[in-house]
Amino acid sequence: MRRRSSPMFARIQLSNLSPRTSDEKVRRLASDFGQVLDSRVDRDRATGSVVYGDLRDAAAAVAALNGRELDGNRVVVTGTAD
Repeated sequence: MRRRSSPMFARIQLSNLSPRTSDEKVRRLASDFGQVLDSRVDRDRATGSVVYGDLRDAAAAVAALNGRELDGNRVVVTGTAD
């Protein structure tokens, strides 16, 4: 039986977000690094996630955004391949 290849996409996780950080702001910021398939912010947990269509875009976003100040907080960004 032949395995179907899965599409390549990657998710990045953001933490230490400000309560002022919106879904739209995260999506706009993330789109600077490539095609964003999905983005979400959970203000109660001060976290968010972004799904990219390409692993390289996700890696570039992690490198550029980790430790960056956003709405007064230094954001922690990590990447995971899905």
